[in-house]
Amino acid sequence: MIATLALPGSPALRRWLPALAWTLALGGMAAVLILHIESVQAARGIRGGFGFLFQPAGFRISESLLPVTPEDPYWMSIAAGLVNTLTVALVAIPVATLLGIGLGLLRLSSQPLAARTAAAIIAPLRNTPVLLQLFVWYGLLLRLPDARQAWQPFPSVLLSNRGLALPALHGWLPYALAAVGALLAGWLAHRQWGREVGSRSSRLAQGATWLLPLALALAAWTLLPPVQVDLPVRRGLGLQGGWQPSIEFAALAIGLIVFHAAYIADIVRASVRAVPVGLVEAGQAMALTPASVLRRVIAPYAARVALPPYANQCLALVKNSTLAIAIGYQELMAVINTAITQTGLALEGIALAVAVYLGLALALGGALSAWNARHARHGPGDSHGARLGDRPGLPLLGGDARRAPPWRRWLGSAVVAVLLAAAAWAVLDWAVLRAVWHGAPAECAAAAGACWAAVTDNVPLLLFGAMAPEDRPQALVACAALLAGVAVALG
Repeated sequence: MIATLALPGSPALRRWLPALAWTLALGGMAAVLILHIESVQAARGIRGGFGFLFQPAGFRISESLLPVTPEDPYWMSIAAGLVNTLTVALVAIPVATLLGIGLGLLRLSSQPLAARTAAAIIAPLRNTPVLLQLFVWYGLLLRLPDARQAWQPFPSVLLSNRGLALPALHGWLPYALAAVGALLAGWLAHRQWGREVGSRSSRLAQGATWLLPLALALAAWTLLPPVQVDLPVRRGLGLQGGWQPSIEFAALAIGLIVFHAAYIADIVRASVRAVPVGLVEAGQAMALTPASVLRRVIAPYAARVALPPYANQCLALVKNSTLAIAIGYQELMAVINTAITQTGLALEGIALAVAVYLGLALALGGALSAWNARHARHGPGDSHGARLGDRPGLPLLGGDARRAPPWRRWLGSAVVAVLLAAAAWAVLDWAVLRAVWHGAPAECAAAAGACWAAVTDNVPLLLFGAMAPEDRPQALVACAALLAGVAVALG
C-alpha cells in the first residue's frame, strides 16, 4: 500500500504520466475510429482489414538491403520499403549536417567574398522545390559515363550512370551490437560505482569501471568471426562486388542532402549569432585562445539553440523521402502505394503509412527532445544582453579581416576568386558554349553540354499552358500590371 501511494510522487513517473495518458487516449480514439469504419464497410459488403499483410505481395522490389521475393507477404515488402527509407535517412542526415555546418560557418566568415558566395549558394537551394532538385540531380547523374568508364573519385569508390559502388562490410552487425553492449555496460558500471562510493572515490577508481567494456570488446574480437571487406571491381560490361546503390538512391540522397543542408546552414548561422557576447568576453577574460572560446563557449551554447530547429529538419528529411516515388526509388510510401493499387484497400494502406511515419517522427523527435531537455538544464541561463549577431564581424570565426595583414586578406580573396572563376567557367561552358539550343533529340543526346531545345520549343506551353493563342496578349498585360503593382508597393 505504501509503495502504491509512493508511485505518483516519483519524478520519473510524473514525467512520463502525461505522455502515457496522451498515448492511451489517442490509441483509444484510433481504435474506436477503426472499429466504426470496419462496421460501415461490413454493412456495405466491403471486406477490409489488415489480413492482406500476410498474403503474397506478387511484386518485386528492385533494390533493398532486405532481400524480398514476389512470393513473400506484403508485410515483408513493406518492411523492405521501410529499410530503404531508413537507409536514405541514415546516409543523408549526417552528410547534410556536416555540409550545413560548413556552409553556415562559411556564411559567418569575416571574408566578405566567402560569406557572399555561401549566401549565393544557400539562397537558390532554399527557394526551389525539393522535387525539382531531385529531377535535376537525377538528370545529371544519368549523364555520367557507363560502368566500363566509371569515374573513381576515391580508391574503391566508382560512380557511373548505373549508380554508386562502395566497399561493403560483411559480418559487421555482431561487432556493432557488441560495441553498443560494451558501451552500455561501461556506462552503467560507471554510474553504479559513483553512486555506491560517492565522494570518497577517486578519478582513477571511477575510470577503472571502463575496463569492463574493454574486456567485452576484446572478447567479441576473439570469439566473433572476422569482418570481410568486399571491394567493387570492373568486370565485363559492369561492376561486381561491394555495395551498389542505384542511381535513383544516389539522386534521392544527394537531393535531400543539398536541400536540407541549406536550411541547416541558416540554423547554424542563427544559433552562433544568438550566443551572448558576455559569455564570449568572459572566456576571453580567462585568457582562453580563440579556438578554446569557440570550442568551450560558442559551440555548446549554439548547439543548444540549434537543436530544436535541427530536429525539425531531420524530421522533414525523413518525410521528404516520400518524393522518391517521382524518380522510381522504392521506399516505404512507394511500396504502400503499390499494395493499395493491387488490393484496393486504400484506407488500410494510408493508416499503415500514417502509423509508421508517426512512429518514426515520435522516435526521432523524442530522442532529440530528451537530449535537449538533459543538456538545457545546465545552460548558462543568460537571456539578456547583446548577442554576437549584434556586433559587426565575428573575429572568432575565421579571424578579423580588418586586423589581418594585407597579404593575408589578398591571398584569401584571390583563392576565393579563383575558385569562383573556375566554377563560373564550368557552368558557362556547359550551359552556353557547348549547349544545344535547337534540333532533334538525337542531337541533344550527342551534345556535351546542356540541351535547351525542349525549352525553346515549348516556351509558349511553359508560359501560357493550354491557354488559347487569342487570349495570351491579355494574360501578358495582366502579368505586367501585377509586376508593376508589386514594384510600386515595394518601392
